Amino acid sequence: MMNEAGRNVPHPDTLDNPEVLARKELAELGIEANRENVEAVIEQKGVRQHPEGHEDIINSLNDPTALKAAMERLGIRSVVHAEGTSVWDHAKTAIRRVDSLDLPDALKHELRILMLYHDLGKAEVMDEDQNLKATEKNLKKGILLRNAIGHAEARGGDIRKGLAANGLTGERLETLMTIVRNHMNTSLLEQSPKKTVALFETFGSDDDERRETVRLLTTILQIDAQATEHIDLEEGELKYSKNERKSQLDFAAVWAKYEEGLELVHQEAAKQEAKKAEAAREAAIFGGKLSDYLIKERGIKPGPEMGRAVGQVKKLLAEQSDRPPEEVRRLVDGMEF
Repeated sequence: MMNEAGRNVPHPDTLDNPEVLARKELAELGIEANRENVEAVIEQKGVRQHPEGHEDIINSLNDPTALKAAMERLGIRSVVHAEGTSVWDHAKTAIRRVDSLDLPDALKHELRILMLYHDLGKAEVMDEDQNLKATEKNLKKGILLRNAIGHAEARGGDIRKGLAANGLTGERLETLMTIVRNHMNTSLLEQSPKKTVALFETFGSDDDERRETVRLLTTILQIDAQATEHIDLEEGELKYSKNERKSQLDFAAVWAKYEEGLELVHQEAAKQEAKKAEAAREAAIFGGKLSDYLIKERGIKPGPEMGRAVGQVKKLLAEQSDRPPEEVRRLVDGMEF
C-alpha cells in the first residue's frame, strides 16, 4: 500500500501495522485493546533492553551455540533481560506468568494490567546521563544491559492514566501506583527494619491495609523476577537463571522484616518514654538534672567520682519509686559519697 507521496506504508488491516500487531498480542494475553493499552505496547516495543552494537548476541538469544560464540567474541559474560530484545518482551513475559498463579480472576486481571504498565518509565530514563554511564560501566565488566535507574518513579501520570483506562480507580488505583513505585525496591530484606517500617507505614492506615499492599507488592516482585532471564557465560558454559534477588522477596520474609522493625520501634519508644519519666522525676526531686544537683549542691566533680555518685542516687531512686519527691530529696541529702 502506498501513501500520497508514493511511499510504502503498512496497510491498516494487515499484520504489518504496529497497531494491528499490538491489538492481536493484547487479545492473546486477555487484555482489552483500548487506546491506552495499544499505545503502551507500541511504545515498549520500541525500547531496547540492551545497548546497540551487540546485535550478534541479541539475535542469538534462542540459539545457545551462536549465543555462546558471540558472547565469547564480544567479551560479554552476562546478558540481563535475556527474555527478549525489547521492554515489551519483558512485560509480555511477566503478563504470561500471571496466568500460572492460583489467584482469583479479578486479581489476575489487575496483575496483567499492572505488568503491562510497570516498566513504562524505562523509555524516559534510559538515555539519562546516569544510566548511560551505568550501562557503559556494566559493559566494561562484561554485563549486557541498558540501565534504567529511576524508571519506577517515572511516567507516573501516564501509568495512572493507563490503569484508570482499565477500570482501576479510587483507592485501588492508589494502591497499584504504590506497587509500581516500589517494584524495584529489592533491599527490603537487607535494609534497616526501621526503614521498612517507615516505608510500609505509607502503604495504609493500619496493618490490615499494609498487609494487603505488601502481599500484592511481593506477588509483583515474584512475577517480575521470574520474567527476568539472566544468561551467564561461566567456564565456557551458558548458565540460565532468573532474578534471584527479587525471588527472595516473598510475603512471609518481607512481612517478618516489618514486624522485626515494629518491635525495634516499640522498644526505642519505650526507652524514650522511660528517659522522659526519669528526667521528670529528677526535676521534681532536685528542681533540675541530678548531675547539676551533685555538682552545685554536693560539690561532686565530673569524672569517676560523679559516676559513682550518680549510680548510688539512681539506685536509691529506684528503691524509693513510690515515695513523694520531698521525702526522696531528704534521703538523698543525707547520703554520703
